[in-house]
Amino acid sequence: MKRLPLGLQEVSKLFSLRKLQLVQSKMSLDMSLVEELQLLEHLQVLNISIKSSLVVEKLLYAPRSSRSNNKPGESAMSVNIIPFQKLESLRLHNLATLKNIYWEPLPFPCLKTIHVTECPESRKLPLDSQSVSRVEEFVIKYKEEEWFERVEWDDEATRLRFLPFLKFFGPEWQVTYVL
Repeated sequence: MKRLPLGLQEVSKLFSLRKLQLVQSKMSLDMSLVEELQLLEHLQVLNISIKSSLVVEKLLYAPRSSRSNNKPGESAMSVNIIPFQKLESLRLHNLATLKNIYWEPLPFPCLKTIHVTECPESRKLPLDSQSVSRVEEFVIKYKEEEWFERVEWDDEATRLRFLPFLKFFGPEWQVTYVL
């Protein structure tokens, strides 16, 4: 993993980026810098300060990484790109203000794991009953029982599909940092 001393300005040069880890980020993120993340397989977002929790939002709503350039309620310009088609793992840690990852369900054909720790406002995962192709290999790991109790599902079919794959790891579970 390479550190980007100038911040994320160098991301636009990483057309074949496979893994992105944002740790203790305090920078703003220009939307144009994350347009080429179509090959991203691992996204790890750890210890983002309240001020920079917008980094996650901007990354997930990047113009070429989403179906639309806009969030719900804004005029939509349709784009035929679905974000994170190659994403295999998503780790969210210590994101105090993050409420949801994406505003609508995504297919995630390659996703194998979602790790959620210390995200007290997180309520919704971008999943529906059709998300995740190989569900038998899939796991959603979480550390706080309260998080599981707060999760909102799109419908009963989605809840029933993913409920068997939720794994509680308790307070002894440690988040590993890859440097």
